[in-house]
Amino acid sequence: MKNKLGIIKFGGSVVFAFLTLTFNLLLSILFRILIWFWFLPNLSIFFPGLVPVLENAYGTNQTHTYFIINSICAIITILPASTLACRLLRGRRKAFSEYDKCKMSYKEGLLDYWKNNGLTDAILFGTTAIVLTIIYANSVKFPTVIYRAPDGIGYISMFPLAFALFEKIGTFFGGLLLLVLLELAMLGGVFFAQKRWRAVYFIEE
Repeated sequence: MKNKLGIIKFGGSVVFAFLTLTFNLLLSILFRILIWFWFLPNLSIFFPGLVPVLENAYGTNQTHTYFIINSICAIITILPASTLACRLLRGRRKAFSEYDKCKMSYKEGLLDYWKNNGLTDAILFGTTAIVLTIIYANSVKFPTVIYRAPDGIGYISMFPLAFALFEKIGTFFGGLLLLVLLELAMLGGVFFAQKRWRAVYFIEE
């Protein structure tokens, strides 16, 4: 029975880490599309003085601008990605809702999480950061989809957060920062997921 519970816990951590990376990819693509094709083009309507800057960004400096936007989108979507991933872990939601009928404080909720799943999650998220660092160190690139866009050529990195960090500050420091961001995103995702579960529980009561 103990071995079975260990496998279930490990499987939940794998799913949590995998979904976090997947949602980070999808959300970063969505944000990048909104910024690249809607926000920046319409920004000149309200700030005409930015027209020359935007024309330059979309012209000779398009690749540099695209990279900056890609990096920003990847970083700002890691916490929402982790939160969404955690909220989909139905077993953990059920366990949280049944424990003390959601009357525990935020601190108690996080302590209970760490006691039951936190260490396993931390190991899996940390392993993910290390694996991505090793892959990048050996190949200096990640799997990337290149596509033809209306304004030229675009790309989609399969691991946008790691891609942004490694390209900007190097493999070693990028790997350390990736490790920190993933662990913080993990804790933040759990916190906001528990907050959502608590609210839903009391609404349904």
